[in-house]
Amino acid sequence: MAELDQAAEILSIHDPSYYRFLNNTHKYWFDVMTDHEHGEIWHMVDGATDKPVINYPKAHNWKTSLHSFEHTLFGYMTASRVKNESFSLFYAIPEWEKSRCRELQPYMFRAKVLDVENEGTIDTLTDGNSNYKVTFTSLH
Repeated sequence: MAELDQAAEILSIHDPSYYRFLNNTHKYWFDVMTDHEHGEIWHMVDGATDKPVINYPKAHNWKTSLHSFEHTLFGYMTASRVKNESFSLFYAIPEWEKSRCRELQPYMFRAKVLDVENEGTIDTLTDGNSNYKVTFTSLH
């Protein structure tokens, strides 16, 4: 289901009419597919009752948190594009690479870099990487 949404999101970048399908699927995803008590996305939901099918774990070999993360990331970026708004992503960049921050691209897409802000070092990383907030526009 996440991949179907992502396909519509990708198509909506160049043809916003595809986004109309996502209003209902996103609502269902967040209202029904999300485990609001313990987090993460249910493996499966019974379409007749909107209740989770709990004889499958939420994460397993064929369903990892990648699906949840990627679904959310695509939704954030493509909604920003359809609304003609900028969006920001965060990158852990080593000091020797900071001059290349303006070349960063959002995941598998392309976009124009509007701004790069150094948010400081990341204390939990021992390699001295800094947290860079990169703001993009014109996703394609």
